[in-house]
Amino acid sequence: QQAGARSRFSEAEHNLNRTRDLHRQDIVSTRRLQEQQAIRDADQANLAANSYQQQLIVANSRLTWGDTLTEWFTRPEHKAAAELLEHRAQLLQITLPAGTRLEPGTVRIQADPAGQRQTALSADLVSAAPQADPVTLGQRYFFKCSQCRWPLGTHITVWLPSGPAGESGVDVPQSALIWHMGQAWVFVKTDATHFSRRPLTTYSANGAHYFVGEGLHPDEEIVTAGAQTLLSQMLKAQIPEEDDD
Repeated sequence: QQAGARSRFSEAEHNLNRTRDLHRQDIVSTRRLQEQQAIRDADQANLAANSYQQQLIVANSRLTWGDTLTEWFTRPEHKAAAELLEHRAQLLQITLPAGTRLEPGTVRIQADPAGQRQTALSADLVSAAPQADPVTLGQRYFFKCSQCRWPLGTHITVWLPSGPAGESGVDVPQSALIWHMGQAWVFVKTDATHFSRRPLTTYSANGAHYFVGEGLHPDEEIVTAGAQTLLSQMLKAQIPEEDDD
């Protein structure tokens, strides 16, 4: 519509200039010049209205969908927009609980309509939504899933990365951690036949593993099976033997 209005105004402007030249030469009447002026003014007003309407559409889009998606769909033949329009990818809207946000650096999540982690598909972050959910007041985010082919409007379950993105540390199996007196420990191999018990102060659950931020190094060997037995033997060795006398 904007292109059509611009074309009509350009033609009306050209016709008005030609009519002015003819009017100066007394070839056309003043009435004819006034009529052409009115046509040009009407086309100019129509062009301005179309321009305002276009700006309003873009502004409303930014308020609803954000800058990134608006950019995708207002640029001609944008690749990402074409994928969504041609159903080669799907746009997911994810709502987090009120008062929470994605961890900084999060760029990918896992999603599945049935809530099954083993069949979940990956989705990449597009942008945060400008508006919170009107019911829960939770922050909303848009993700693009290239493999998803779910019915529109499907409710889905998502899994978010845990722990601060980019944090250095080591993932260890749950079986490696033991607890004694409220303290988490692991046994670190010191030589071929000896192990040293080491306390952990920074750790968090990460699925079937624990993420240990401090206290372990990637090149160290730890006990992942039988750690509880080692602890029992160590504690037993600390009990003084009774004097037979």
